[in-house]
Amino acid sequence: VFFPSYSYLDTVIKRWEVVLEPGRPSIWERLGKRKELFREAKDAKVGAEDVLTEYAKAIDGNQGGLLLSVVGGKMSEGINFSDRLGRCVVIVGLPFPNIMSGEWKAKMSYIETATIERLEAAAEGTSSRRQAAGKVEAREFYENACMRAVNQSVGRAIRHKNDFASIIMVDGRFGKEGIRKKLPGWIRDGLVEGCEGKGFGELMGGLGAFFRSKKVPS
Repeated sequence: VFFPSYSYLDTVIKRWEVVLEPGRPSIWERLGKRKELFREAKDAKVGAEDVLTEYAKAIDGNQGGLLLSVVGGKMSEGINFSDRLGRCVVIVGLPFPNIMSGEWKAKMSYIETATIERLEAAAEGTSSRRQAAGKVEAREFYENACMRAVNQSVGRAIRHKNDFASIIMVDGRFGKEGIRKKLPGWIRDGLVEGCEGKGFGELMGGLGAFFRSKKVPS
């Protein structure tokens, strides 16, 4: 499962650890009974290789494992989750960079200005149209940075032509055409339409059918 940031991941885990009803296990405890739980640590002292080794052992065992990580983190770059290591990839949210940071303010400003200057040199459009085009180009660059990170994370699980995985995108914005068109063609071709209006049971039924078609346990 890939989250947009370490802080978001921490917030979700803390919420899952809350006991909602006395005498009943928390969501975190219930998850732990189904799968062995692992998480990517922001602290560089906690080695990603050690986490992956233990995760792989859990996958090879009877219980299986659930790995919680971060888009753009150590687990999303340069590590392969092929075959049984990654039969389901969940993307929670969209990992947009902090647009208010000094770095991203400078990038957006540069692209906007460069676009305006290019259009001025070509004598294209009015001043207001050139300014609008500059903002569009800057926004496009911003969205592309986000979607490159998403696509890189998803691609960790599909490493050869016979590999397969279910991909679950948990964010309504994935339904927008502007975002969907930035997904790789092989993902767009496999999208299941109308999921937004389906209940949990129906969605789980669809996942079960997918894995049965691959003749593996869901």
